[in-house]
Amino acid sequence: MLLYQKYNHIIESKTLSGLWEYDYTTNVMTWSDYVYVIFGCSKDYVPSLEENTRFFSTDSIKRLTQNIYFLEEYKINFTGVYDICDTSGEERKIEIFMTGDFDNDVITKRYGIIRDITKQHHQNVESEFLKQRIALALNTSATGTWDYHVENQILYWDDSMLSIFDLSPQQKVSRFEHWIDLIHPSDRNDFITAFNRGSRGLAENNAILITCRTLSPLGRISYVRINAKFYMDENKRNLRILGTCIDTTESEISQKEIVNQATKAQENMIIAQDASASRTRFLANMSHEIRTPMNAIMGALQILESYDLDTGSLNLVNMAIDSSDHLLKIINDILDLSKIDAHQMAIESIGINLQQLLTSAIDKFMLSLDKDIEINLTIPPEFNPYRVGDPVRFNQIINNLISNAIKFTEKGSVDICLLGNDESIELSVKDTGIGIPKHQLQNIFSPFKQADDSITRSYGGTGLGLAICTSLTELMSGKLKVTSEEGVGTEFTFQAPMPITDAPTVNESLKMQIEPPDLTGLNIIIAEDNESNQTILKHILANKNNNIQICDNGKQALETYHQMQDVDLLILDIHMPVLNGIDVCKAIRENDNEVPILALTADVNFQNKHLYIDHGFTDIVTKPLKLPELYQFIKSQCQTQ
Repeated sequence: MLLYQKYNHIIESKTLSGLWEYDYTTNVMTWSDYVYVIFGCSKDYVPSLEENTRFFSTDSIKRLTQNIYFLEEYKINFTGVYDICDTSGEERKIEIFMTGDFDNDVITKRYGIIRDITKQHHQNVESEFLKQRIALALNTSATGTWDYHVENQILYWDDSMLSIFDLSPQQKVSRFEHWIDLIHPSDRNDFITAFNRGSRGLAENNAILITCRTLSPLGRISYVRINAKFYMDENKRNLRILGTCIDTTESEISQKEIVNQATKAQENMIIAQDASASRTRFLANMSHEIRTPMNAIMGALQILESYDLDTGSLNLVNMAIDSSDHLLKIINDILDLSKIDAHQMAIESIGINLQQLLTSAIDKFMLSLDKDIEINLTIPPEFNPYRVGDPVRFNQIINNLISNAIKFTEKGSVDICLLGNDESIELSVKDTGIGIPKHQLQNIFSPFKQADDSITRSYGGTGLGLAICTSLTELMSGKLKVTSEEGVGTEFTFQAPMPITDAPTVNESLKMQIEPPDLTGLNIIIAEDNESNQTILKHILANKNNNIQICDNGKQALETYHQMQDVDLLILDIHMPVLNGIDVCKAIRENDNEVPILALTADVNFQNKHLYIDHGFTDIVTKPLKLPELYQFIKSQCQTQ
């Protein structure tokens, strides 16, 4: 207490507060120093109940009197905010805390703290006015604000955003996919492409401005202008996106045109969305069910191929492998189409060698060519083949275009030409085949369609290849064009931005061989719930001097891992009962970051290598299993010395 008496003036001046006391026995009111400052009184002022009431506004004295009554009668302490006017005429806001002492339920003293909150009150008022001004400006300009947290994939919309998109407060938009669904089908690709560029750090000043159409659940077509600012961490990884959205409908198109378009567009969209959603779910489920048994079939055939078979048996096995590869290509085409429809297809941007990819593709076709035609590749000497792009998707495009050219050409040649500048490339594939009738040129880019039904009967195929090429080209911000003359030939031209880059490091995986690695002395855990796949993997990795443990689910795999003293390799199926492969990997990585863990999956809709790596997997192999991929992984990660 002595310490407080010594330094109370410092405490009171810093906290803008003082102490007070009223003695009911002597009717004496006592103030500490800062209370005099609050009321603007000199030290010779003698506070009293009668004198003090003049400082308070009528409403405040009424509330204060009522609060004192509750303290006296019911012993209820209180804190209240009151308006006063000090001796200089300045209005203030004060906060009073009051309690009391009692003797046989009769109050003898009341006392407490008085604090000057005038400045704080003014700041709160200004802050509230600022919020109201911002809200008024946003509402007046039909502007909404939004916030997207990338890591947890949560989207926040304010009420104005809901109003712009004709949604009620109950219709929450919390995921980015929900927003995509509200963009007009014709503008979705541009919308997705713009945000992909921004999230990869390719937008100028990490900001984008786009205008697109929307189609609300109520059938109204609107134009909106979207501003987005992308916030990156030190590794240039997108963490958060903030932005605004303005309804620009009135400046874009008249309301009458909007109503006329909305009726028809909404009907078409509902039909298209129902059909697309049903097809996507069906294709994804069926493809998953097909790929798992395909793994057992192709694995068994690859094992048989390695045996010492007679010529006739080996031919049968090779025929079965070729047929399986053809079936797998059809399955992959269907999966790719479903991923594109569901906006789940991502384009990678890494250093690639276009000349090497083209040469490799042509060599593959030359090995199986059974026609008297020439395949010619022309690349000018000044062309720089080292580019930034997606090697898998570029391969997919060139393989489809070259395959089609060979398929429909019985004599003559297939001429491939690669051109470009520092920023983009142009690839043309020209054949001397049957050509395409002019009225059928547009049909060839639609899924499940070919130029003519007789084409399917004569040449086979699903009609998916060019549809996938078109979608991949759009995702690459490129163009795919065709010119053709019936009976003369066809030329496809692929153009896309692919800037030059430094020569990439040689990928040793391109040189991988099919010879089985030396597994002597290795302890291997395989977690796979399908018995056929268990058998295949055991045959592939069998070695008299190694130890292979087969587990039916993730829980068994984790228990086996803890029981074995030294584990050299784990192969985990992703979808397993009891405990899935991802959870097993996470549990192991809590204490062991060294052991190689290979993800094995047939779920192509989750086939994102970076996602598995983030979960702790060393690498990923997809079903149906290809032996070179598995052998290369083992050689690079755990080859015995």
